[in-house]
Amino acid sequence: MHTIPQFIEGKDIAELGGRRTTGNREDLGLDAESNAEMERIVGELNRLSEEVPLESPWTAARADEFDNMTADDWFRANTQNKAVLGFLHYFMVGIFTCESSQLSFLFFLFYVRSGHNFQDLLGVKNAAQAFRIKETMHGLAASIARELGPAVVLNAPVTAISQDATGITVRSGKGDWHADHAIVAVPLPLSVRIAYDPPLPPERDVLAQRMPMGSVIKWWIAYETPFWRNQGFNGSTVTDLPPSAGFYDGTPPKGKPGLLVGFIEAASAIRWTGRPRAERQKLITNRIVDFFGPQGANPIDYEDQDWPAEVWSRGCYAASVGPRVLTTVGRFLREPFGRIHWAGTETSSVWMGYVEGAVRSEERAAEEVLAQYKQKMAQKT
Repeated sequence: MHTIPQFIEGKDIAELGGRRTTGNREDLGLDAESNAEMERIVGELNRLSEEVPLESPWTAARADEFDNMTADDWFRANTQNKAVLGFLHYFMVGIFTCESSQLSFLFFLFYVRSGHNFQDLLGVKNAAQAFRIKETMHGLAASIARELGPAVVLNAPVTAISQDATGITVRSGKGDWHADHAIVAVPLPLSVRIAYDPPLPPERDVLAQRMPMGSVIKWWIAYETPFWRNQGFNGSTVTDLPPSAGFYDGTPPKGKPGLLVGFIEAASAIRWTGRPRAERQKLITNRIVDFFGPQGANPIDYEDQDWPAEVWSRGCYAASVGPRVLTTVGRFLREPFGRIHWAGTETSSVWMGYVEGAVRSEERAAEEVLAQYKQKMAQKT
């Protein structure tokens, strides 16, 4: 597999707090007062995030205080700058795919620290958005599946998992599988649609019910060429207006076709999910015309992935956490249930919500299972 650096050469467009500005290479072009206020708020958020233990955020010294408020509560109590508030809205829907009024501030701080800091979560240069995969993420998953061969069984959704002193049985329409342990790595809200025998601990069920998936529709729109580059733009936009918090240049290295990629997030995704794709294409095309002019009115193709409507995920990128969840049932996020172990990006303490977090969670779950085998071997000797 090969990585492609995210294209950022040229002017950015920012549309925040009722004003549109242009910057250069991730510079939003804000006025000096707004820039200073942005630095102050981001610095304070980074500082507060350092107080939150990654493995157990519910044990933070101010856990109860932070978990009793939403991220929106803290934002509005700490700044009145319209551009900064607009940027924080963009950050929230772009990263969490939910509204800031729906998210625990404690969880927000944990998530920021999980991705190192505020800037790394959102930034391009030396940050989370630095690279794309040439062969695509789907290509990566398909490559792993080819290596695993017949061990991967498709079109066999699990309906039930039972366990006893002798082992575990996983049931699906294509048959049963027997093993010593099972690792469940489906999205957290979907994990409780499986029937468990014996039943899950109530706290685990409560946790899954209170960690809904984010709402996002990912879209791609294609043009004969990346015409925005000829205008001096790099295709990157930041906006606090619906339906899409922003988008990026996704043009392949050969220079054509011109591709823009973005997301319809949070409340906008809930509004537009399940509707005809042609309606969303018109919506996105009009926004591109608004940013880059009449050339944007003539795409050669449009595709999108309506994640809330996708039956095996019901949303993306990950599950989010509302107030008073982490401090009450958060500790059950990774705690094994007998022979059942939990994985998936939501269970990672580092880079939660990202592929990196998913990989780390699988390594941690595998280590849990191996530890059980080692313990048995030690008992026999």
